[in-house]
Amino acid sequence: MKDCAQTVTGFVGLGLGALVSLAMPTAAQIVPERIARGISRIQRFNGNTERPFSIAAHCLLVRGIVARRTGGTAPLLEKAALLHDAHEAIIGDIVLPLKEYLGRDRIAAIEAPLDIAIGERFGIDPELFKHPAVKAADIEAVYTEALVIGADFAEPELRRWVPPDFVPDPLAMREIRELLVVIEGRPQQQAAAIIAGEWVFAIAACDADLQREAA
Repeated sequence: MKDCAQTVTGFVGLGLGALVSLAMPTAAQIVPERIARGISRIQRFNGNTERPFSIAAHCLLVRGIVARRTGGTAPLLEKAALLHDAHEAIIGDIVLPLKEYLGRDRIAAIEAPLDIAIGERFGIDPELFKHPAVKAADIEAVYTEALVIGADFAEPELRRWVPPDFVPDPLAMREIRELLVVIEGRPQQQAAAIIAGEWVFAIAACDADLQREAA
């Protein structure tokens, strides 16, 4: 019998036979519904938190921060915020200490072609995933999430990695709590499906805004 593992070496499965090449991913291999499902089920901080919070929820939070900081006038950056971690549906949420241990350049070399394929599939320049506005919102989201969902201590004097002088934005905290109402108030798969739907809807809303801008 042919070794099935050998036939898919270098590819990551997204379910029902869908495969994405790690070395040479293409836009055709990126299935938006599978990306949405993956990031809505994979937990932030590898699940090592007191409360569950998915990658998709994180992306929604980053989009919300970008929208507030830009006054809702930059739908392209909001879309970039929603997609900046989409590659994690394929390679997972690699925590920072592991990235440091393996080498950031090695991880970046894996992420870059995936981001290019994702950008092509969703019609956006993947360089925008690293735009300063998106990166700043991402950092704020990471710190705020950590304090709310228990990846670090809320008390400044007890924090291990969130800066003790970091003061979370009340609006970001409220958004996290609203997402947690969905995540914690339903069975796991149902909650993930709702968050995935919100992410897909947010992408569509950004596209609609961009179309209005272009008209």
